[in-house]
Amino acid sequence: MSLLSRPGLVLVEVAISAGVVAYVFRGIWLPVGISIAVIALALALVPIHGRPLHKVLASWIAVRARRGRLRGPGVAAIVGADYDVVAVPTAGALPIGAIRDATTWAVPLSLPLNHLSNDDAPIPLDRLATLLMVEDVPLASVRLVTMLSPGNNHSAATGPVPPLPRLATRHLVLTLDTIHASDAIVGRGGQAGIPQILRRCVMRAEEVLASSGIEVRRLPDRVVAIDSASALGPMSVPAEGNTPQAIESLATVTIQDVVSSTWLVSGADALARLDQLAAALAVPIVATSVVLEPGPRQRDPHLTLLLRMSGSAAQIRSAGADLARTSRAMDLRVRHLPGEQVPSLRATTLVGVGSTP
Repeated sequence: MSLLSRPGLVLVEVAISAGVVAYVFRGIWLPVGISIAVIALALALVPIHGRPLHKVLASWIAVRARRGRLRGPGVAAIVGADYDVVAVPTAGALPIGAIRDATTWAVPLSLPLNHLSNDDAPIPLDRLATLLMVEDVPLASVRLVTMLSPGNNHSAATGPVPPLPRLATRHLVLTLDTIHASDAIVGRGGQAGIPQILRRCVMRAEEVLASSGIEVRRLPDRVVAIDSASALGPMSVPAEGNTPQAIESLATVTIQDVVSSTWLVSGADALARLDQLAAALAVPIVATSVVLEPGPRQRDPHLTLLLRMSGSAAQIRSAGADLARTSRAMDLRVRHLPGEQVPSLRATTLVGVGSTP
């Protein structure tokens, strides 16, 4: 992404205007105008960890604003008290599980995997991008979330046991943002029309993926609840009456005793090698997310590739070095997301990812 995003261009314009005022009026306006111009240009152009300074400051302010509001067991801590797994009724079939919060509805659909990086049918992103608009309903995001977790050994044999392959699951997650799609929702009767919208989105996703030979499975609400709860790995059970609080720093999010760190992945072959990179990391939980969001005027969808590691604090520190080394060997670039850890962590789970302001 260019450093001169829309806010950056506005800051540059402010700097130019301040410079013109300083030059024309001089006197007391000279130091004032120059100071404003220098500050505005620094905010727009000075990069920190690959991001312009104004975005880093905005992220820091958002971290401070979220402090104290991140409470709840497990993944609910990054969503809030409105987190709920519900059943969306369907005609003549089992209900579809969905995750609801204050402003979004997310429907996870299972995409069974034979192996993590094998001969599974490739998922066409250009076809997935068409799901960002289903009929006249704009979706906030369409994501492919893949999670690697440790294999479970149920053998009762004694002696050395060879390590089992890691378990891999993949979900297609469709997010309806009730603010972003408010016109379409009102046109269908308001909140009462949301189940119909979600059903149509699921049917359209099934059609799109079936045309590419990809199996799609609807999930009931109880399975969605289990899959969502396991997104961060096993956690200790909080004491009765105690609501755990998530601790967000610029680099990590700690929920109960699990530390998570999310990274942005880029490179010429990043999409094809993302799962291979994840499989090379020795941490309990590794999740990747291929995020498609609407572009300007609903054109040219924006693609983001995320990789998240979850485990103990020591495991995450060690894995950070492994990630840097392995990504270089694969000719990939990874970048930390300081101040954006909660939003990016959310994007690697099954909860909704709403529209970016």
